[in-house]
Amino acid sequence: MPPSVPWPETNDTVRYLVYLCDGRNMCGGMGDRQRGLVAVYVLSRMVNRRFGMIMISPCNITHFFMPFKTQWIPPPDLERPSKNNTIITMTPEGRMLFTNLSAGDFNELFPQTVLYIKTNSDLFAFISKNPFYLSVLKQWNGLYNNRNRFHWAWGQLMQPTSTLVADLVSILGVNFLKKKGLLPVESQPPEVKSLYNVGNSSLICAHARVGQNPSNPYDGAFTAVTVEDLPVLHRFMLSKDTNGDAMFYVATDYINIRIHSRNFFGKRFIEYGATIKHIDRQRSGSEACDGFKWNILDQFILSLCDVLVISRSGFSIRASYINNSTDSTYILENGKIYPFYE
Repeated sequence: MPPSVPWPETNDTVRYLVYLCDGRNMCGGMGDRQRGLVAVYVLSRMVNRRFGMIMISPCNITHFFMPFKTQWIPPPDLERPSKNNTIITMTPEGRMLFTNLSAGDFNELFPQTVLYIKTNSDLFAFISKNPFYLSVLKQWNGLYNNRNRFHWAWGQLMQPTSTLVADLVSILGVNFLKKKGLLPVESQPPEVKSLYNVGNSSLICAHARVGQNPSNPYDGAFTAVTVEDLPVLHRFMLSKDTNGDAMFYVATDYINIRIHSRNFFGKRFIEYGATIKHIDRQRSGSEACDGFKWNILDQFILSLCDVLVISRSGFSIRASYINNSTDSTYILENGKIYPFYE
């Protein structure tokens, strides 16, 4: 665990470092955003600044997550973002931050009381080389590992809202969420009807990221998984059902993947009608916020799976980082499945 930070208590001495995703520029997909916000949070801890987060594109993330151990909702009177206090690392000027992080005192280089950073980069890779923070880094050895760093930070920052938990109950059932620790065993569950009752059965999942396709036409033109990979994926998932009673879930950005998976697994396939939207490239329009919700639900379900097969995608890689399953995470790549190590 990293050391605690002695944040000042008086308002006039508090310095802020705020992750920003306000829709004025692209922030990236969910995996990109998570990489960026965790990077800014870890940086704030290292340079002794209070962390804040603003993610209001395509709608406010506080619909789905609230602060857990770290309060990240900025006070309403906090200085607003401006050209003088905002760094966007997706621009040539903003990428100078990477060089600045590698040497010297961050707070001398950036004396602003409130500094906003819009990034999808892993800033720890740069500040971990900075001799000025060597004494702090010696106390953070466990966070050199990407999974450990993300798992710790996400656990500090995020707890699902009651609305998000109710949505999960409506899909997976109360008993499964109690088993996973999302609901206290003796709690009164939300009064919602569940599509499935996973209960004590295993949940075996995969993420099939296709990239640009008819269901997701504005994504980048790359291919991570194809329809031709599905027989390999489905057979592997079925082989992990050691008790013969597992439920199966495949998150995807292509409707044909969902249809093929439903046809293969039949009644044991979990499907809840999620709308396929890229949360950044399709961030405007009446369905944008629903697309954000489905994105979060998809990843949350992946993070609860007993067996998980990921794509080479930040979305499912970070779901695996959140996941507490003792089973290995696997990756589907080039038509083959093997244990995932990073």
